[in-house]
Amino acid sequence: MALSKKERQALENCFLFSNLSPVQVEEISRMDGCACREFARGSVIYGGESFERCLGLFVSGSATVSKPAENGKELAISRLSEGMIFGAAAIFNDVQAFTNVITAQENCRVLMMEEAWLHRVMQMHFSVAEAYIRYLSDRILFLNGRIASLAAGTTDQIVTHFLLQNGPQITISMTELASRLNIGRASLYRVMDRMEEEGIIERSGKTIVVKHPERLHMT
Repeated sequence: MALSKKERQALENCFLFSNLSPVQVEEISRMDGCACREFARGSVIYGGESFERCLGLFVSGSATVSKPAENGKELAISRLSEGMIFGAAAIFNDVQAFTNVITAQENCRVLMMEEAWLHRVMQMHFSVAEAYIRYLSDRILFLNGRIASLAAGTTDQIVTHFLLQNGPQITISMTELASRLNIGRASLYRVMDRMEEEGIIERSGKTIVVKHPERLHMT
């Protein structure tokens, strides 16, 4: 079944296909293996028994991503909305389950791109494969940063590690930094305030300048 104009537009706007011409997007949209599905509010889009070897792209609506906890409840991880993708960890590998659960928060329309369809598209257009590899590489770097932060120890050590790895000048809000480092905002502010009082860093708006990186090793 051919995609609608809005669904084709969603493909065009997705970073994976941004280097394709409208004619090329039209061509791949007519290939078997890419179809739009509708999900009612509260239904499971992905995860558990709904596992599929597909990459999903939100055309409309939103959903939450959660991870089942040992106490039977689910821990909310993130939120998905129009233009965002999911399911990269479920394709091009041998896993038989998807640990996270994606639940529709409102009525959703999602393009489900089968692994075989993506494989054919990547063979036809290397730019799609390149964009996908870049996306996975960015995810690896992000997760490595999270792991390094968790392994760093105290809040002081976590912040010190981040500044040494990303300085001497960083532009980021305190809210975003706290989320990225997985620490509380109050704890982050205490460490940053102390470092600024000691002259190790200087802050102006969202910009952090590490003035004395050699002293960070001693904090």
